[in-house]
Amino acid sequence: WGLRLIAVLPQLTMLDYKKIMHAPIEKKTEAEPLNDDDGAVLDDNLILSKCQGLNFGKSPKKTELKILSTSIFKDDSWKEKIEVLNLNHQRIRKLESLERLINLKQASFAHNYIEKIENLDRCLMLEELNLEKNKIAKIEGLGNLFYLKKLELGRNKITKVEGLELLENLVHLSLEDNMISNIEGE
Repeated sequence: WGLRLIAVLPQLTMLDYKKIMHAPIEKKTEAEPLNDDDGAVLDDNLILSKCQGLNFGKSPKKTELKILSTSIFKDDSWKEKIEVLNLNHQRIRKLESLERLINLKQASFAHNYIEKIENLDRCLMLEELNLEKNKIAKIEGLGNLFYLKKLELGRNKITKVEGLELLENLVHLSLEDNMISNIEGE
C-alpha cells in the first residue's frame, strides 16, 4: 500500500510509514540482511527508505532497499525534493551522503553513534537539526547553516559552547546533559 502511494504521489516528501499498515514487499533478492551489530551506513538507500516515504522503524534490510532503489526511483532527482529527514535510532556513525539534499529543512539524527558534526555544508536550507543522544564532543560544521533556527544537541559529550557565532537565526538551542562546566561570554 505504501509503495503504491509513493509511486502515485511523486511530490511526497514525508510519509511516516509507522502509522500505515505494513504491506509486505513482494519481490526478494539474494542480498544479505544487516546484522544488528553493524552500524548502519548513511547512504542513498537509507535516506531513500526514510525520507521518501518508507520509515521501517529499524534499519531496513538490504533486500528491501534494493527493490525500492531499482523499481521506483530511476534517477537521483528525488534527493533534491526532500525537506524532512528522520534517521533516529539507525546506529549511524557518520553524517555522509547528504550533499544532494539541498532543500532539506528538518533533519533528525537522534539516538545514533555520531561523533562529529560534518557534511552538512550543502544543506543550506536547514532550519531544524536534532543530534541529541549521540557521541558529539565539539560543536562544529554548522557555519553555513544560515537559516538554522532550532538546534538540539542534548545528551552528547560536548564540553564547551562554541561554533555558534555565525548562526544568526538560531532561537532554540538545547544542550542539556552534556559535559559543559561553564559558559563563557566575550
